[in-house]
Amino acid sequence: MLWALAALAGWALLRDEAQQTIALVLAPVWLFCEIADATSNHSGQGVPLGRFLLVWGVLYVTLFLGSKRRAVAGILFALGALAAVAGAAVLGSEGHGWNDWALTPWTITWTWAVIAAAPLALACLRLRMVLLPVAAAAACAWVMPWLHDGTGGKLLAHALAAGLAVLLAWWGVRGASRALVNLGVVGFALAVVWFYSSDVLDKLGRSLGLAGLGVLFLAGGWALERTRRRLLVAMEASEVAR
Repeated sequence: MLWALAALAGWALLRDEAQQTIALVLAPVWLFCEIADATSNHSGQGVPLGRFLLVWGVLYVTLFLGSKRRAVAGILFALGALAAVAGAAVLGSEGHGWNDWALTPWTITWTWAVIAAAPLALACLRLRMVLLPVAAAAACAWVMPWLHDGTGGKLLAHALAAGLAVLLAWWGVRGASRALVNLGVVGFALAVVWFYSSDVLDKLGRSLGLAGLGVLFLAGGWALERTRRRLLVAMEASEVAR
């Protein structure tokens, strides 16, 4: 907490990229640790932590689109991408045994304020550039942990993860961000592999399942790469038209 406050004070005084980057890294790290401590005695602790990583990760990959502070934007994009992928992976694998209402009302209130309300408030600073993907990430973060039971619920969890990735790719085209388009495509690929490995692979024989995985990598990779290139071409054409 003290490191985060000192970094925020340094940013306010110096207004340079180094202090801004340090402040924007340390502040969410402090909040993450507070949530981890508040939920340490509860089963399924990874759920609130995964929610935090997903929402803040999406915030950081979109907040600095078009920013002239390239060092800040680049570092925070990389960290945000890792956080978003890690958060989605945690929410896709955990959920059993977790109950939001097992926490005290005060803990529920402030953890959700940190997980969703604070990122949405920051997103409102750049309303058109950030709000929709952050709101979508917050919705996915809330729903996904409850979708582990039943075939329909699992399919919806996969669909939500893939849909969020598609939204990020489209948002990258809209914001003329090659990095965000690439992240969205990679996220979609990971969602498809997650679906195959968790819901299809174990229903096939060993040899057939591995063969199907190879076909998925080859055919799916080829199709995604063509789609990615088309998106980038469309984005560049749109930039030229402007």
